[in-house]
Amino acid sequence: MEVTYFTCLNDECYRYRGVFVEGDAEHTNCERAPLSLEREEQRPSWLAMAAPVAVAAGLAAAATVAVRAVRARRDRGSEGDQ
Repeated sequence: MEVTYFTCLNDECYRYRGVFVEGDAEHTNCERAPLSLEREEQRPSWLAMAAPVAVAAGLAAAATVAVRAVRARRDRGSEGDQ
């Protein structure tokens, strides 16, 4: 059986910011937010980090190709001057 804990968000409640479970009669009409317990780790999604890393790698590769093309053009131009 899984129990969901909530935090009371009703600032007029005498147990404001208190922790309670679903069905608690004292908080029947209170606004609530689900409570995440400390032992439950909120791991970041690897997809959220993969997209920026892929974009950065693509930009680095494009910059490398552009720099090599400019150097090759410059080297070819200097060979004709000799």
